[in-house]
Amino acid sequence: MVLKGWNRVLLISAVLLYSAAALGQDAQAKPIVPPDRVITGYTLQPDQLAKATILHRVRVRLMIGKIAFGFVLLIAFLYGRVGPRIRDLAGNMTKRMGFQGLIYVPLLLLALIIPQLPFDIYGHHLSLAYGLSIQSWGSWFGDLGKSIALIVFIGSGAICGVYAIIRRSP
Repeated sequence: MVLKGWNRVLLISAVLLYSAAALGQDAQAKPIVPPDRVITGYTLQPDQLAKATILHRVRVRLMIGKIAFGFVLLIAFLYGRVGPRIRDLAGNMTKRMGFQGLIYVPLLLLALIIPQLPFDIYGHHLSLAYGLSIQSWGSWFGDLGKSIALIVFIGSGAICGVYAIIRRSP
């Protein structure tokens, strides 16, 4: 089997990304413990253990709730035909397909991210309430805005790039 053109580029890219991920995992080796110090276990005080257990349960429920809400949101987008509506909006703004993608993808990503913000806000509230974070709300919202901007920028570029490759492939 001979790979030609974009198929070869995609295969080489996949191998390089897989190799980089494997190297990154090796860098996260176990911490070095001096030979004279043997760590047999880690224990918390009973009140700290109860607090940690409650926080763990709440965070797991929050994570499961966010995942379930994400699935419900996707189903609502399918039945509400949100994707075609955004596509039509992008089509009304420009007739060039490449520019339509640059309008459609960020709008769709934002439409998927914004409804899930209450879960993230509650997660930060928990971190503040349990003393795991000292980050102010203003700083946290600034970081959240940067994160969303990166997701939209990188996600849009990646998705539009994949569609450009698909359009050019036989």
